[in-house]
Amino acid sequence: MRGEVVHSIWNDDKTRRVDIYQRDEGSFGFEDLSYDAEENAWIPKGRYSESITDSLEVAIREARGRVNWVANERETE
Repeated sequence: MRGEVVHSIWNDDKTRRVDIYQRDEGSFGFEDLSYDAEENAWIPKGRYSESITDSLEVAIREARGRVNWVANERETE
């Protein structure tokens, strides 16, 4: 289950993003999302929401290591 988004990493044209979120019980996870203009919606890619880490830093490192396009993108708070 997702929680509050605490950090995001975007691609240059803002059509992809990874959201890092903190769950209510304190663990962190992330989700890779792609914008679908036809649906006007963000669509999850992969099954990354199942990732569970104990800190924001570990969740960011895991996202950078597991989602190919994220390796060199900028981060936003």
